Parts: sequence; C-alpha cells; structure tokens
Amino acid sequence: MILIEALNNDPMLGSGFVCESSPQPLEISTPKQQIDVCFFDFEPEYFEWAFYDNTEPNNEYKNDFFAPLVEVPLSSDTITFTLFKGSQETILNDNTYGTYYPFGSLNKTVNGVTFHQLKTGYKINWGLVGSTLGNGDYKLKISGTNAGVDFEVFSHIFSVGTYDVEKADGTVKIQSTHNGCVEGGFDYTKLNWKRSVRIAGEFGKPEPQFEENNFITPSNKVVQITAEMPYQFTLLTDLLPFYIWGPIIQDKYLADELFISDYNKLSAGKDDKLNTNNPLGGPSLFDKRPVRLSESPSLTHYDNNTRSNFEAVFINAIKEPKKFM
Repeated sequence: MILIEALNNDPMLGSGFVCESSPQPLEISTPKQQIDVCFFDFEPEYFEWAFYDNTEPNNEYKNDFFAPLVEVPLSSDTITFTLFKGSQETILNDNTYGTYYPFGSLNKTVNGVTFHQLKTGYKINWGLVGSTLGNGDYKLKISGTNAGVDFEVFSHIFSVGTYDVEKADGTVKIQSTHNGCVEGGFDYTKLNWKRSVRIAGEFGKPEPQFEENNFITPSNKVVQITAEMPYQFTLLTDLLPFYIWGPIIQDKYLADELFISDYNKLSAGKDDKLNTNNPLGGPSLFDKRPVRLSESPSLTHYDNNTRSNFEAVFINAIKEPKKFM
C-alpha cells in the first residue's frame, strides 16, 4: 500500500515504487515509541488547526481541507475512511463531509494506458464537518486490507472550528496541486490532486533581488538590455514531527503548483494592500501566493527533541515585469 498524507506513522518514502508499474505490497508499521523528551515529561500530541467560514465557503484563505490519497496493491483490497471525534465515529463513504473518490473514480487514460484504478481518496471539507458534527478535535482513521492483510493508521489531531484571526495568528498554510510522477515516489499523472496543510511558522520577509543583462559597446560603455526586480520570500517553521515536515519537503515541494498563505498579523507587508500592477501583486502579499522553491530547504534537528524545524526560500511562480532597453 502507498499512502500519501500526514498520518502519524512513518511516511512511505516509496522505495521500490516505479512510475507506471503496479505497487508492491508494503509492510504496515506501527507508530514507534518515542523516548526523547521535549520540555515536558512527554512529547505532546501534534495537532493542526482546521478552520472554516460558512459565510464565505469559497474563500480558500479562511477554509481548510484535508485530502488523503491511498493506493493499494490488489483489486481485492479495501479501504475505509473513518472520522473520530472522541467516541463518535463517522464513516466517510459519500459526499456528505466533502468529496469521496472511490476506487475507479480517479482513472485516467494516457496513450491507451489506464492509471490509478487502485487509488482512492477523500477531500474532507471541515466546514461540512463542523456544521454537521460540531467543532472540536478530530482524527482520521484509514483502515482496510493491504495485500489481504488488515491494517489501520490514524492521523494527527485536527482542531476544527470557525476561522479566527487570533487562533490563525502564527500559522502558515501550504497548498499544492499534483499532476506528475515523483520518481521513486507517488504517481499523480493527470490527477490534478490538491493538498493543503496548516503549520506553525511564518512566511514572507520579501527581499528584492535586482537582476540585469548588459552588453558592452566597442567604446567599453555598459548598456543595459533588461532589468527586473524579483522578490524572494522566506518560510520559517516551528518544530514539526517528521510525518508533517517529511511530506511537505518530499512531496508538496515537488508539486506542479505551490501556494503559501501567511496568517501572522505582524508579518512585514501584511498591512500593505497592493494593486495588481505592483510586482508583488494581488490584494495581499501573502494570500495564496504562487511560489516555487529557490533553493534546498535547511533543516534543524535537536538532540533532545523528536521534532525539527526548517527554513526555505521561494521566488514568485509568476514572472515579475521586466524592463527592456
């Protein structure tokens, strides 16, 4: 089984998986007992804010979702998505709480070859969950059979509630769209699969990077051909467990499209409502900004903590206006 999302198990790194081939049975591991300590006697369980705003259900800035995608090795295997709120169990097998993708619904045919017959997924709409089942802490269980062997895995906690500026302060949301095939990883061919994760951190600190192209005349005069001022943006995260930062770096950063939104109230430029003609563009500096990775992320690990944080630098995915001679 290949399962891609932030579940509280060791994430599959896809070793041995080759694009356009049938997935091989993989052993289902149980969560490892952690013995390192943080500043407490035990490491607190990881949770993620999951906001929604029913007054603006189409406003992506205020509405979060979670979209696990699973692939099994055999057509006889089964997968069940179950949402837990305390002792309350809700099976996700229709579109009541989002969008259900049963086996066969994701099939894509490319050059006569059909892909994704053994994939299933669910896009959880937290607004539908909160409005119907109530706000609170939820976990998702994915269970079924993997090559005929029973298994179950649980997600971290999602703290579901209406969008709140104060609660969102100090968080960043990373959204991605996937269509390609990750070598040694997951095959998203033509799926247009969208993912989202909200983490503690900050994104922004725009830095202009002046670039120009010149030529030198026979009289040694430097003449400018083009000039532009692209911006760099920095993402700095708080401490995250591996099953959160691993999929971000190994999967989301390789997406066809990558968007980052910042919710820190005091971020530089947060109060500047820029017009669309400005190189930074849009109604806000950091509202679903399309970006692409500029360089490899820098991870920081700690001796007495199982969690790590990382810093990454991005540039605009949309090319800034260029000045010509």
